[in-house]
Amino acid sequence: MTALYRVTVPACTYEGDNTVLLLQTARYLLKFLQPQSGAATSRAAEYLVNASLAASLQGNALDPSDPQTLCRIHQLRTQRLLQFAGQKMQDKMASGGDRMEAWNHASPYLVRTAEAFCQTFVVTNFFDAVSAIDKSSAIYPVLHTLATFYAVTNITERTGDFVMAGALSNEQVLQMYEKWDQLMVKLRPDAVGLVDAFDWTDAVLDSCLGRFDGRVYEALWDWARASPLNRTDVLEGHRQHLLPFLKENRSKL
Repeated sequence: MTALYRVTVPACTYEGDNTVLLLQTARYLLKFLQPQSGAATSRAAEYLVNASLAASLQGNALDPSDPQTLCRIHQLRTQRLLQFAGQKMQDKMASGGDRMEAWNHASPYLVRTAEAFCQTFVVTNFFDAVSAIDKSSAIYPVLHTLATFYAVTNITERTGDFVMAGALSNEQVLQMYEKWDQLMVKLRPDAVGLVDAFDWTDAVLDSCLGRFDGRVYEALWDWARASPLNRTDVLEGHRQHLLPFLKENRSKL
């Protein structure tokens, strides 16, 4: 697992610091606040200019299991965060700051907007991919639950964003937390199978954890016995270095 960690973690920043990448994404998103900019509206971002997005969520009973509802909640959050960040920039320039000062002032909000956009992208495409699976297959309910869990987890971890955006009321937030609890119970029996689906071999894992045969504790015991540090009750370095030092300096101590 240490090898996987060494490969995966640097991959997050091969193209630069994550904040830089998020700000580059935010620079693209800001174009949707300027209709005259001529920014091409991709399917992944078309909701940013949807003026009726908020109305589509009002007056309807919340269904935490409905993919369309969860997608719209995420979309509205991203849309409102983008508008808020754009307003921050405008306010700074209106008070006499130049565009660079306004950009720096709004950077924390722009980063948050870009993060929300990426989460919305994942939620939407996750549900799209799951909907393409044969609903009679055994894997469909598991992946649908997993996609729902991911979407609801986003909401529980950034509740303030969704409430500020008007996407959820206080009562609906409580419904989301209740749904989160239910989904964890529902996913638990499939958790090991979902992790095993990555199909990492024991050689790649190089760890007692996640072994194919499941003999975790036996392996931990065998690895501990095989360690050079456990060949003797007292390490040789203790006799060679520490004891002489202590005897020599006993009076000083």
